[in-house]
Amino acid sequence: MADLDPIEEQFINGIIEKFSGQEFTNINDVNLENLRELLIPIFEGYQHGKIAHVTFVYIADALENYIFLLGDGIYPELASSDPQFVGIEAIEYMNHMSSDFFMFPEDVPHFIDFLKTPLGKEIEAHRKIKNYVSQFDYTKRLEEAHERGYIHYIQSEDEKTAEDK
Repeated sequence: MADLDPIEEQFINGIIEKFSGQEFTNINDVNLENLRELLIPIFEGYQHGKIAHVTFVYIADALENYIFLLGDGIYPELASSDPQFVGIEAIEYMNHMSSDFFMFPEDVPHFIDFLKTPLGKEIEAHRKIKNYVSQFDYTKRLEEAHERGYIHYIQSEDEKTAEDK
């Protein structure tokens, strides 16, 4: 496995040290089987204002990179029935730029329930979190995030179109 960027590794290790229990001492203790246990205190930190939104998104980016490296440069494609899928999907929802969902702190309890999904209930939990997320209009959520000071810039439709070309 390749190494995480040193700055990213230092950042994520600091998050692990501050927000996780004794199970994790650094990023090398994390794997797809225990990812959910790492994510719960991070989500709780965001929910209770101990982690800023921009940091929450950066954590998601760092963890996505780490998961990519765990797979030797291949991001895992898991079925929604796979217990490991829950943690990976939760990370994707942390980053509004990769999921088309902007998560506010008040959304976190739904994701903690998702992360605590009992074995064998993954498909039902996946369906439940998809239903929760799909009730929100992404553009309106971004506007609300801007109004609430979570983000400071919203890309215009013209900029999106120019980027797609």
